[in-house]
Amino acid sequence: MTNIASTTLLSLLLLIVATERSQSQPVTPKQTKSVIHNDIVFGPLRHFSGTYFTNFERSTFSECDRAKGKCDAWEVTESEWVSCAPAACADLESRIKNLAGSHNISSLYAIDFLGRRSVDKTTKKFLGDTESKVYVERIEDFQLLKKN
Repeated sequence: MTNIASTTLLSLLLLIVATERSQSQPVTPKQTKSVIHNDIVFGPLRHFSGTYFTNFERSTFSECDRAKGKCDAWEVTESEWVSCAPAACADLESRIKNLAGSHNISSLYAIDFLGRRSVDKTTKKFLGDTESKVYVERIEDFQLLKKN
């Protein structure tokens, strides 16, 4: 086997191992750094759990501890605007269509996801505005709680 063929084969094997490892490791050092999306700086990647509300006007997330059943007062918790990575948005849209039919129908969901929170809080500019935002990168669980 020539040096070029050996090097190519070794590179291919390393790429396969790296790909398998990246799929089994939930967070890499690169993911812990901040990212910028639509001119908003989002902090490190972390797990979020709570409720997701959507209707024809807005989509918001309210963090709460679903594992301990502490999501009863979602209406009074501070909600956050939701934006997402393209693949996560497609996944979210697909799940909403399957469970409720459309974003235009007022619906409340339980959600767990990997994502980021905006680093800086903003001043609320109108009724229903939020001070912070979350950026969804991967949905882990999504269940319909209430549909109006």
